[in-house]
Amino acid sequence: MPGGHVEPGEAIEQALLREIEEETGLSLKSDGVMAFGGLIGSKDFPRLAHFIYFDILCQTDSTEVKIDNEELTDYDWVTPEEGLRMDLAESYDKTIRDYIEYKNK
Repeated sequence: MPGGHVEPGEAIEQALLREIEEETGLSLKSDGVMAFGGLIGSKDFPRLAHFIYFDILCQTDSTEVKIDNEELTDYDWVTPEEGLRMDLAESYDKTIRDYIEYKNK
């Protein structure tokens, strides 16, 4: 899942839209924050860090991805259920489960 840092003076949703466009070429529309949380000392990050994340539900009119080949090198469109069966970075399964719960409300 693409992600990134919030620049000084940038709103969280603006950062998301910018990062997604930089990494995937997709132009998105935000539907708001779906969930948030924290992760300390992730096994998937090379140094000790405390991440605070916001999962934001978005829509797009395009599925044509143009990856940046720096932060992302490959992609695949999958259903949430297929995503839960994949070996993804730490906490991504929580993001997917939160999405499924959110959509079922």
